[in-house]
Amino acid sequence: MFLEFSLFLYYLWNSKIFYDRMLSSEKIMRREKMNLYDKCTKNEIKLIKEAGINVENKDYTKEELKRVETNIVEYILNHSSKNNEINKLNSEYDRIFRIIDAL
Repeated sequence: MFLEFSLFLYYLWNSKIFYDRMLSSEKIMRREKMNLYDKCTKNEIKLIKEAGINVENKDYTKEELKRVETNIVEYILNHSSKNNEINKLNSEYDRIFRIIDAL
């Protein structure tokens, strides 16, 4: 009888752990997507479009957001550093970088 009860407790404990892991992995999967229209202001969406990126009202995956970030960096680096344009653009896009990196 004690053995059966121990096995029952073991089963409950393991199913609880399994359930907790499933919940946490589901939360992680939900966090791996982001809609830029929900997180960015209209001005920030405009800045992203100025960088030549077509922004859609959809959930972007982590990989898609990294591509957006890379394209913005390339856009900034294509400007002149002589008249401090790169620093100015970098500060304009700083919040967008922080939003993307928050995922």
